[in-house]
Amino acid sequence: MPFDTLNPLAPINIDAIISSNKLLEKAAAEGRDNFPSPEETVSIGDERLIDQIFKEMTTHYFDEASDIVLSRDKYISQGINEAMNAVNACHLLPDQFNHELSRELSQNRATIDVEFQRFKTAKTALRNFREKNGLLERNVVPLTKARIAFKIALLLLIITLEGAINAGLFATNMDGGLLSGFGIALLASALNAGVSFAFGLFLIPYINHKNALLKLGGWIAFACWIAITIVIAFAIAHYRDALQAGDTFEATKVAWTTFSEAPFTLTDFLSWLLWALTLFMGSCAAADGYTFRDPYPGYSKENTKYEEAKKRWDLFLARLQTGFGNLRQKYLKQIDELVAKASNEIISIKDNAQVKQKTLLEFDNACDNAVTTAQTLLQRMRSANVKERTEPAPAFYRDDRTFIFDTKINTSSLEEDNSRIKEVEEQVKATALKAPELHQKILKMNVKQLGILDADQQAELLHALSETNA
Repeated sequence: MPFDTLNPLAPINIDAIISSNKLLEKAAAEGRDNFPSPEETVSIGDERLIDQIFKEMTTHYFDEASDIVLSRDKYISQGINEAMNAVNACHLLPDQFNHELSRELSQNRATIDVEFQRFKTAKTALRNFREKNGLLERNVVPLTKARIAFKIALLLLIITLEGAINAGLFATNMDGGLLSGFGIALLASALNAGVSFAFGLFLIPYINHKNALLKLGGWIAFACWIAITIVIAFAIAHYRDALQAGDTFEATKVAWTTFSEAPFTLTDFLSWLLWALTLFMGSCAAADGYTFRDPYPGYSKENTKYEEAKKRWDLFLARLQTGFGNLRQKYLKQIDELVAKASNEIISIKDNAQVKQKTLLEFDNACDNAVTTAQTLLQRMRSANVKERTEPAPAFYRDDRTFIFDTKINTSSLEEDNSRIKEVEEQVKATALKAPELHQKILKMNVKQLGILDADQQAELLHALSETNA
């Protein structure tokens, strides 16, 4: 049969059927033989070919339409299942997020305990230190990297400046001149500033201590610093006096002798100026050491321990926060993806339903065309037979034959399909409207509900997670 391969449900060209089956030639040949006879009452002979052609056409249309319709039924059912699975999965996501978050916290519980205990210990130690020493109303002077760098640079500046001034005063009678004088002066200023800086950094701050004995120790250290600085100043000044007196190589011995015999006697004004400069620069170095960190002994040390522990805990919290944030975004994205998937499935279902209904309509039209084609073929065969006959045609030639094909494709009706699609579509729309609520359930998931952490840990984590939610 000359069926259209591009449109298998299209009507078949009648002339093509006649030509391919040589129907008119066969009918004419039977007519010349006056077959069937005038007395015949039923269709016989080559006229029966029409029944075969009709059956072949309707069978072809049924098979083609059935393949399309049943495949569309399959796609519709699959689409409905996929849409409903997406809807159901969407509603389960908050509980799944809760479960996975709980599992993540459980897996990290040991690390959380260790990190938090380290932080809590440092925090408690700092609080106890402040309570014990009456520092609750005063914040610590922060020991930052910038402060450390500034204080060290200031100490080096003091040493360099004192050394440069000393060098000018030393160089008068030195064989090496200013360069040699600067070397000795720099060593002297380093000794003076270094000792003063150390007293100011480590010992003098004890004058602020709450404990009476330690406070007394601080004042004793302060007095010792004054005495040591005065001694260093007189020693440097006597050394200058010795340089002015003569031989550079004997200056140290001479200076020691004069310092031992008359420590408070200097020969000229410049030596006294050098003595005063040494005291001033020593005081500056002591002040630099005293203000290097918080002046209360041990406060900066405890605070540094706390800051390091807090930084470590904050970094750990940030990692947890990032992990929880990524997990949260994963589930929020899944909600949107599932809603979009369900909506796309509805579009696909409707498209398949339309194709199915169009195919059923085309199948009905094809069957009607098959009946019309069979009747036309029959009339033309009979006309060709009659033209060649010498005897009258049988009486049944004047009657129309009825061709019937009432086989239906086993599928659901349009009303049933529309009802199923409407039901699923309503659930998909309801889920899409509820998506913001599902988002909020995940965004507001409270760590306390998990019962994994202690109160302090929960507070820290909730603070971090609230920043992510914002």
